[in-house]
Amino acid sequence: MVKKNKTFFFLSLMLFILIISPCISSSSSENKIYIDDTGIQYLESGGITWRAGGDIGGVVAGTYFYEKPQWYEFWMAGKRPDRVRIYLENNIGENKFVFNDETTWGETSEHFWVRLEDPNIQIPAFAESGPWKLKITFYSNVWILENKFSEIHYVFSVGQSSIVDNLFAPIYIFWDSIPLFGSDDVGIALPGIIYITMFVWIPLLLIGLVIYFRLSTKIGLALARRFKGGKKNGKKKT
Repeated sequence: MVKKNKTFFFLSLMLFILIISPCISSSSSENKIYIDDTGIQYLESGGITWRAGGDIGGVVAGTYFYEKPQWYEFWMAGKRPDRVRIYLENNIGENKFVFNDETTWGETSEHFWVRLEDPNIQIPAFAESGPWKLKITFYSNVWILENKFSEIHYVFSVGQSSIVDNLFAPIYIFWDSIPLFGSDDVGIALPGIIYITMFVWIPLLLIGLVIYFRLSTKIGLALARRFKGGKKNGKKKT
């Protein structure tokens, strides 16, 4: 009985670790990114290949520093990095997800700085292999118009993902109701397949464990009786 309880506890513990472990994220060091121009800037991942479920958003989190515009750059007047919009774009240029949020920013005598928190953007399930992109835009709102401050394209490579990666990776839904307008874009993040189907496979797993323990108990008792009976018969013969 004690052995049976230990086995059940061990299997339950492994199931708990399997479910919880993908949700645990490791903290990363502070990123400081210096941008010398407010035009489109291109950053690359430096040869790192990502798989489904990878926290690509954590790579671009950090503090961005911009040199203040010169006096003659009149087109930059009034532009501030009040907000951020991040698109996740796949290898064929399709938007798979969008993240919108306010920023924390400030300025010194020489720089603007803007803090970008981790947007928690992951590589989605069944992501196609190839070059993907995060398009980061800092902007401010002027009435219904958007006053773009800067745009950064972070290019990275996505490789083949395992079945386990795809089961735990999120499922993204992107909806653009009015083309050319970013304010109406909607990104919905659904949990991975393993979580969506949890109400199906957890009861089946528990039922399977109950059946397994009952069968193993019956078989164990039958073997014990047979062994005990054989031992008695052996004593009679002697």
